[in-house]
Amino acid sequence: MTEAEGADAQGCFNRGTLFVTADMTAGKIEDAQLFVNKTSDGSLVKSVETCAQNNGFYTIKMKRVGRPDLITSMPCRLLESEDYHDSLEVALTLGGDIVGMNYRTRPAWGLVLFEHTTVRLNSGKPALDPEIPEKPKHDPNKPEESTGFMGIFRKYWWVFALVMVLSSVVGGK
Repeated sequence: MTEAEGADAQGCFNRGTLFVTADMTAGKIEDAQLFVNKTSDGSLVKSVETCAQNNGFYTIKMKRVGRPDLITSMPCRLLESEDYHDSLEVALTLGGDIVGMNYRTRPAWGLVLFEHTTVRLNSGKPALDPEIPEKPKHDPNKPEESTGFMGIFRKYWWVFALVMVLSSVVGGK
């Protein structure tokens, strides 16, 4: 993984290596020595402040062998506050391939930005197969029921007969 400050990304340096467990349940960034030196001597904070004054972006680029690089960024002005915690969210396929990433910061009391970047893995779940009901079978021996008025009349003939008898009994002259 490479990190860069500024919209033109001239201050690029190696952030570290992202490790993901074999079962894709946990991830960790192992910091590169240059990144550790920049955070300990304060030059990283100064370069982020300069980037914020220039309305630049803090960019993270993940280099993948044989695949396109993934890039995420955020305005440097969001990184100037103290008591912030940063996290890298990584989207994985079922096979373990990285398909996306997102860098976030959140207010967190007593934590220092870049000190411990949390890695969150989001892996998909297999889709359920749709349940398709069986096609109704046509029995050639069974007579077909007619539809429309005649079908209703054949099914409910007794209701019509009852209505006719009641209306003739109650009806009068």
